[in-house]
Formats: sequence, structure tokens, C-alpha cells
Amino acid sequence: MIFEDHPSPEGIQKLNASKLHEVFMTKLMELYQGEMRLLETLTSLQEASYTDQLKKVVTQYQRNKGEQVERLQQVFVLLDLPISGKNNRITEVIIEECSNLAIIGKSIINDFAIGHMVMRISHYNQAGYEWLFSLAYKLQMHEIISFLEENFNSEKEIDIKMLMAIIE
Repeated sequence: MIFEDHPSPEGIQKLNASKLHEVFMTKLMELYQGEMRLLETLTSLQEASYTDQLKKVVTQYQRNKGEQVERLQQVFVLLDLPISGKNNRITEVIIEECSNLAIIGKSIINDFAIGHMVMRISHYNQAGYEWLFSLAYKLQMHEIISFLEENFNSEKEIDIKMLMAIIE
């Protein structure tokens, strides 16, 4: 210790690393839980889609979600942790909004709302994956960075496809 009430630089670094690790794990579990819930919800959005083009993009997004869940499970395995999720209030609100859109019925207007919702989900997940990616890099978890980066890129890809489906 430098002073009695101030830890040494090494102590600060260890404290920050443990807090960063805790934040990383919380976000990882929240994203995992959210992705699992979205897998179920996308089925009802696909069924509520009016146009074939939107159905196609939502179906592809659901397939991507399955792959993203598998990559997140691999992250847990590589970190030697039990695969588990954690609820997140933002995800719960998004799921509730998706459920409301699914019961409204098929129409062009609802298709626009569904497309917008999928883009909102994608933007939220892009931010989450980018954040996890940067924390993993900071925590020197090099073995998992590629999995998080793949999930981030998958979200970007579907975001662009949804935008194209909405404006066409």
C-alpha cells in the first residue's frame, strides 16, 4: 500500500479486473438468456409476418439466433463455467413488445412494426456483443473473442437485411 487508505497500483488493477470480470459474466448471462428467449419469440413474429420477404428475414434471424446461442454456449465451455442465463429488464420489455406485435394480426403496417422491432433487437444485441468483445479483450480472454465477434457480425448482417426488406 502506498497510503493506508489507498491500495497500490497492483491492488487497483486486481480490483478492477475482478469487477470487470463480474460485469462481463453478468452481461454474458443476460445476453444468453435474451438470445434463448428471442429464439421462441421469433417464431411468433414469423407467423405474424404478412409478406413473404419479412417472413424470410425473420426466419433467417431465427436461424442466426440458434447459431449465436451455440457460440455463447461454447464461450461458457471455454471459460469452464456452467451454461446459465440471467434475466434482463430490457430484454423482458422487448419480448413483451414482440408478443404484442404477434397478436395484432397480419398486415403491412404490422410488418413494418415487426421489422422495426427486429432492428431494435439487433441494435441492442450489437451493443451488447461489442461491449462483451471489448471486455473480453481487456480481460485477455483471447480464446472467446472470435465467438463474440461472430455474433456481433451476425447481428449487423441481419440488421442490414431487415432494413432492405422494410424499404423495398
